[in-house]
Amino acid sequence: MKISVSKLKTAISAMALGSALTLGAAIVDVPGTSLVSEAFAQQEAKKKKRSQIIRNDKLIKAMNAALEKLNEDDIPGAFAQLQRAPAGAELTSYERAKLYQFRGQLHAQLDRYPQAIQDWEAMIREPDVSPSDADAVRFNLAQVYMVEGQYDRALGILENWRKTAEVVRANQEFLFCQAYLQTEKFQKALTPCSATLEKATAETLEWRENWVVANVVANQQNNKFEPATDLLKWLLVNHPKEQYWKQLSGMYSQRGLDKDELASFELAYLQGFLDTESEVKRMAQLYQFHGVPIQAVAVIQKGLKDGVLKENKEIMELLGSSYQLARESDDAKGPLAQAAKKAADSKDSKVRKDAGKLWERVAQLYIVSEQWSKAADALNAAQRAGGLSNPYRAKVYEGMSLAYSSKFSAARKTFAAARKLAKKEKDRKQINGWLAFVDAEQRRYNDRRKYNLKPYGSR
Repeated sequence: MKISVSKLKTAISAMALGSALTLGAAIVDVPGTSLVSEAFAQQEAKKKKRSQIIRNDKLIKAMNAALEKLNEDDIPGAFAQLQRAPAGAELTSYERAKLYQFRGQLHAQLDRYPQAIQDWEAMIREPDVSPSDADAVRFNLAQVYMVEGQYDRALGILENWRKTAEVVRANQEFLFCQAYLQTEKFQKALTPCSATLEKATAETLEWRENWVVANVVANQQNNKFEPATDLLKWLLVNHPKEQYWKQLSGMYSQRGLDKDELASFELAYLQGFLDTESEVKRMAQLYQFHGVPIQAVAVIQKGLKDGVLKENKEIMELLGSSYQLARESDDAKGPLAQAAKKAADSKDSKVRKDAGKLWERVAQLYIVSEQWSKAADALNAAQRAGGLSNPYRAKVYEGMSLAYSSKFSAARKTFAAARKLAKKEKDRKQINGWLAFVDAEQRRYNDRRKYNLKPYGSR
């Protein structure tokens, strides 16, 4: 979060140079008299008074001409006039301070921030600089350092400035808020960030969007999610933007408010704010998680149609799973098979190892719908891909699917292979049972062919 350059210019141009440049006017800074005699103090005060008057005629003329140009919004012209001022050696310390102050202002308004810093730093170092002028310039100097990205330097100046400031207003508190956030001093940022809003209310100022955004960041970084949520709601009411809908959903997620997370994310989606692959995928996942899988299907299909989502392994698996959860098993087969193929063809070894499990899921859907031949093919593909949690079980299911497909010879070979994978005696007995089943099925199959019999239940 960076300080606005336009606001910086406004702040700088509002410096009270008019009063500071009242030519011939005395600005007195009387030192304390506790350690010197009253007569000596009065004498020193008179010297100080004389030193804090602009007497150099050339400087007066150059400054007046520059002010005229500045009043005409001719900043380059003002700078040109100020360049006619005498050299520093011809001026008193107070006069040099005024020249540095004015020139620094013009540099800043021309976006020449390093030069502005140089002049203002020189001004502060002058022994006869007016304390009030020095305080005003220190604050503007901190703003310029913020623009230049020198946040630690700005923060050091601001903290010293606060020590002598009689009043710190809302917009000034906000600079502290920004400086602490930029230097990642998040705990310290909380006080000035919240004080910005409190003082704005006291000063009857409307809250600014960037003030509230900074408060959201400060609260979130300090795990104060409830006030951050309330501030995001204010932003959505007063400055409705897609980023705030997304942030609000994320805030609800961090607070474990799942239903509120879904509601806010859904509103963002319905307004067309979710337009990236990760966001649309997240919307589908939220629908699936909250038991509305058919809505997840709709989101994925629209995302694929709009080109936001790609038919990769992850998306097709999500689509297949959503169909499956919606009890649309037939529609789930295609996407899951696509996911399995894309996983098998992937160059990423982590993705490839999922291919076997995906093919196994496809096979289970085919088994449920008694599409035995397709189930056998899917199981075969699953075993070729590898990565199965139970290779023995997959081999048994493949043998079973081949048997029901009347591929008896292949079924026997598959069950024989399954026997080698069996680790328990009960598993080997199960294989014997399946082999007996294959023999029985083949006899029935041969009888049907021999006597031209139709399977039971067929016409």
